[in-house]
Amino acid sequence: MKTFLFLMSLLYSTLFLSQNQFQKGIFVMEGGNYSIQAQLEAGKFTVVEPNRTTPYTLMSGNTYQYYHSGFNKTYYVEIVDNNTLNFTSSNTGNATVFHRESSASASDEVNTHYMEVANKYKKLAEDGADQEVQAWAFCSATALAGAMKTNKEYRDYAKQASQSLKLIIVNPNQNPCSDAIPDDIWNATGGNDN
Repeated sequence: MKTFLFLMSLLYSTLFLSQNQFQKGIFVMEGGNYSIQAQLEAGKFTVVEPNRTTPYTLMSGNTYQYYHSGFNKTYYVEIVDNNTLNFTSSNTGNATVFHRESSASASDEVNTHYMEVANKYKKLAEDGADQEVQAWAFCSATALAGAMKTNKEYRDYAKQASQSLKLIIVNPNQNPCSDAIPDDIWNATGGNDN
């Protein structure tokens, strides 16, 4: 009985510690260049992607789940350790592995700033009160890139976004979101540059 209680307390403390030690951060897909932001707060695991924020709920141990009714599919994320996440779904046994991004990524302060900017433009796009919905979506996605990518990757993304935006907005000489797309990139980019 003592052995059983010891093993149970060891298991509980291992799970409790691993969940409490998980640090919010940027994770990059193994073998790819797709990034997400992940955080564990108040028992909910949240994944922020360029086009959505997904709340996962605790299933058991270090595994969280999210049911997507549109796809009739359940997605799972396992916190392997503070630097590794395994994602699977109800129709595949293969895990997609994400690793914590190295220190070359945006600092926490820069990350927080760009996440706030991304959320501002996301709300404007969702509101749809004006005709700039596409512009706000580009601005939000670019700010999210600033939060989730290295500075070089972010600047490359901002260049592509400014090229696309200049093709669809009424006044291509005016940057609609200088807090998401730096003016130096906006001014140096034409609407049809390669």
